[in-house]
Amino acid sequence: MQPLNKDSRTLAIYNPMSNKILLRSHTSLREDDVSGGAARLMKNLARALSETGWDVHILSPASLTNEYDNQSDISYIEFDYGNPQSSLETIINTVRGVSTYRETIKDENYNIILDDISHFPYYPMHLSHPEETVNAVFMHTAFFGAAREYVGPLRGTVIEFIDRTLPYLNNPEIICAGSGTADRIHRKTGYSSTHILHPCIDMDKFEYNFMPESSTILYLGRLGERKNVSCLLRAWRIIENKTERDVSLVIAGSGPKMDELRRLSVDLGLTNIDFLGYVEESEKQRLFEESLLYVLPSKMEGYVTTGIEALATGTPVVGSDTFGINDYIQHGETGYLFPVNDHEELARQVLDLVSNPKQMRPIAERGRELALQHSYEEFKLQADNLFSEII
Repeated sequence: MQPLNKDSRTLAIYNPMSNKILLRSHTSLREDDVSGGAARLMKNLARALSETGWDVHILSPASLTNEYDNQSDISYIEFDYGNPQSSLETIINTVRGVSTYRETIKDENYNIILDDISHFPYYPMHLSHPEETVNAVFMHTAFFGAAREYVGPLRGTVIEFIDRTLPYLNNPEIICAGSGTADRIHRKTGYSSTHILHPCIDMDKFEYNFMPESSTILYLGRLGERKNVSCLLRAWRIIENKTERDVSLVIAGSGPKMDELRRLSVDLGLTNIDFLGYVEESEKQRLFEESLLYVLPSKMEGYVTTGIEALATGTPVVGSDTFGINDYIQHGETGYLFPVNDHEELARQVLDLVSNPKQMRPIAERGRELALQHSYEEFKLQADNLFSEII
């Protein structure tokens, strides 16, 4: 079976005075402070399009708090159920609320309907898509066969099926957070209707503060299988034994691997290491600004924004040479890359940089320039241009 020919679809007529978008999110975006990179990206997208003149409607589960976003120009439409609290609820929500969706589109002439896939599509949106409206999906990460390793054989098989059948969701325009995800979709499915919209960060929150005198090596993020923090711990064993500097490793974040990683650090005999757990936004900013290096040992990513935040503060990134990281890190230019899961090479690079930290100043300066390209203002311009082009 082949996807429908793109030319067979009737596209909405582009009218810059009446651009209207319906954005489906798997969680509520009403709250002032949404959690998770995917939700923050969607919230920023809705805000950006609204500020550039789009009529933005958001279809999502109901908010369970009263701390609502006060952006009155955005219309919120809610299902009669709240945010999913488990994977099973997320799957069930992929088919719930059909009457709400049909009522939403009945009297509205949307130019484009965008489904945020994190990681399950909202199938009624694609099966009963208005003929005159552009169908689009947003992909944060394309797992394909790798999903089984990170979420288990059953759920991983479902996620791979979703990734491989994306072209059959009524022939959508696929918008990706990074070029690695877009390339992966093209290689695995042969589908070429992909576009790229990088996430943004709040540059006002991060001051440039390159600190070669710092003794802190930082990891900040979720502690899950895909993040591969165990690789960093094994590298740290080598670093502790060989470095002449008094350096420490800070692990900030929480997740299902927390207890396992703590046990591994004990088994490896690590001493200069501190597990902070979940940290608030202000603490996160301080950690970035006061660290010498930020390490991203992930096996794969979509487009990891914590690396961009580190670069914004002048903290160089040492990351795995995998998509979502090498989308923006060029070795020796904007950061440093090591082969995925090669803890010995990671240790070698960190030892070299720790022994002569001033060598990183040009890298830190170029990293800051790269981060500036991910400002909200740049994101807003790119979002408006991209969606206007699509319709």
